[in-house]
Amino acid sequence: MIKFLKKFFIVFILFFYVFPFLISLEETDSEESTGFNDYVKITDVDYKAVVLDEPTEGGKVLITERLTYDIHAASRYNLFWELWRDLPEDNVDGLEVDYKVNYVKQINNNGTEKVFVPSDFLLWEDSDFVNNPYTWYHSQGPYNENLRRYEALFIYPNGIYRDKLTFEIQYVMNNASLKYDDVSELYLTMYSEESVKDLKSFKGQILVADKDMPKKGNYIAHTFGTNNNTFDFKESNKKNPGYHTFYFELDEDDLKFKDYNQYIEFTLLSFNDDKHSFTNYAPNNVYSNDVYLEEAKAELEEYDNLPILAIKWKKIVLGLSIFISAIMCIFVLKKDSKIRSKHNFFYPHAHIEYFRDIPSDLDPYFASKLVFAKDKHNPDMGDSYSAITLNLVRKKYIELKRISDTQDWVFNNIVINILFDGTKPLEPLTYNEGLYFNLIVKYANGGLLPLESFQKKVSNDFDNADSFVTSFEKSIVDIGISEGYFQKADFEEVKNECYNQGYDYIFVGICTIIFGNLLINKTRLDLAFGALFILGIAMILCGLYLKKKSKEYVLFTQHGEEEYNKWRALYNYLNSETLMKEKTVIELPLWEKYLIYATAFGIADKVVKALEIKHPDTNASEILNNNYYRSTHFRTNHRTFSRSTRSASSISRSNHSSGGSYYGGGGRGGGGGGGGH
Repeated sequence: MIKFLKKFFIVFILFFYVFPFLISLEETDSEESTGFNDYVKITDVDYKAVVLDEPTEGGKVLITERLTYDIHAASRYNLFWELWRDLPEDNVDGLEVDYKVNYVKQINNNGTEKVFVPSDFLLWEDSDFVNNPYTWYHSQGPYNENLRRYEALFIYPNGIYRDKLTFEIQYVMNNASLKYDDVSELYLTMYSEESVKDLKSFKGQILVADKDMPKKGNYIAHTFGTNNNTFDFKESNKKNPGYHTFYFELDEDDLKFKDYNQYIEFTLLSFNDDKHSFTNYAPNNVYSNDVYLEEAKAELEEYDNLPILAIKWKKIVLGLSIFISAIMCIFVLKKDSKIRSKHNFFYPHAHIEYFRDIPSDLDPYFASKLVFAKDKHNPDMGDSYSAITLNLVRKKYIELKRISDTQDWVFNNIVINILFDGTKPLEPLTYNEGLYFNLIVKYANGGLLPLESFQKKVSNDFDNADSFVTSFEKSIVDIGISEGYFQKADFEEVKNECYNQGYDYIFVGICTIIFGNLLINKTRLDLAFGALFILGIAMILCGLYLKKKSKEYVLFTQHGEEEYNKWRALYNYLNSETLMKEKTVIELPLWEKYLIYATAFGIADKVVKALEIKHPDTNASEILNNNYYRSTHFRTNHRTFSRSTRSASSISRSNHSSGGSYYGGGGRGGGGGGGGH
């Protein structure tokens, strides 16, 4: 499950964040394309709704809006020709809430007006926009993308680059006032959805004719939306003579929205003697004969209690996160004692920080694995090949020569010369040195093997390369068990299990902090007082603890722990500045072994630098006197050899597993915005 989540996390980040970001960057590179710099925002709204209750106008509301659009095109060659204002159609209790647009006009900065004329069809093609500016079209829905049908008013200016335009629109909203047996309800969705976040000001007035206005005590007015759940409004009988006016004025500080409150809405309930004061002529709906007042009041009370209920749930989530975090920490802390009760772990008799001697004539590859056994670091196989080559040279089994003395030590000018002929005894080879030497002998011709030819032959001899790589890798367990370093073959089992668990804790903790908070922040829980931060941080800390403790869980024997302590201390010594600063005279044989093992550990540059600073007489040492053996080119060539053998080994395994041969190849709401040309 964790592996699936890791893959899902990577795909999610790439698909939803990285790719869209790269695409947007590519889009904005050209002046002829548009990207995230394009936008149309409705920033200011002046909203006025007049409730109508006449014999032919019952249940309707006449709405007049002044909308300010902030238009920003990224390119002068791709202007905005289309603006819109969503009109949220709906079916409520069997009645269609729909609209009839009366007019659209642009209000210029000097106070003059430009009246736009209706269009017979929704403009869609480029030529339509260019040939029909200063028009508007009311698409009455219902919404259908395939039929190019939208619940919106479309306004077509004459191509805008970057400007602010103000329009006045007027439309009739049908069936906004609904009549029930014991109550009437006016419900206005003035603005909603994501675009509310662009608003800088919103002024609103709802006018009810004096003759239709219920008496005080016989009505409830209520607002909905914004982070405050509701917003303040005032009432006046003088603001608009002949009307009772509900009005409000919201500024940028008031207009704060989360995903769960992206709306500005108003309702008016009338009851008692005035239960039908503004719905005398409203059409009946399917529930007109039902009582609804108590249910409506209960719904208002429930809505007003949402913030209180949200705080309660935030506290519950916070408490749960603290409880789970505590249980998780206790479990992780107890895991150490549980592991130690199940396995035997040994400790060195004395901890050594620096060790200046070579602990033993250990195989360079095994020595590197031993040094990093308690780390997650995996030594480079190419460095081990480099170290083994140096040891073969030191032991006089081979030497490297230039094919042409007039050329430098480059890859295609180096030949391996086999010196060992079996007639005189030499220093014995370690297991992996023997493997590597036998591989050289296998491909040599007359005791000589060009380095370039060696790599090509190995990379094309798939089965032998696989056998060599497999034996090389298997040698760690063979040496470790036969020479008493490890308690069992899978000596890293406990360490790896604990390390991977720690990694999983960290991964889940990061996902909890990032995605958990993103998800709950879209609800009324918001960030739940930081509950998921606490839980995520606790997971990360537990993961770090497990990763740190995992280093102690290598199944060494007592001998293995003692030898690890020495070899790690040698690594510390070679990797520190102590080697360069000490005044002790180091003999050439020890310098040679320093270079060999430092090469296996991946820190050859440290020893090379110390050699250059101390200037010992290296004439008697072939590997110290030859600059090529000390160069990065030497190690790079062997890393290339390592990649070639691994590649050939993989091909061999693929061929055997597949049985084939290798030949090569193979509610939309009441918002608004704009569109580009």
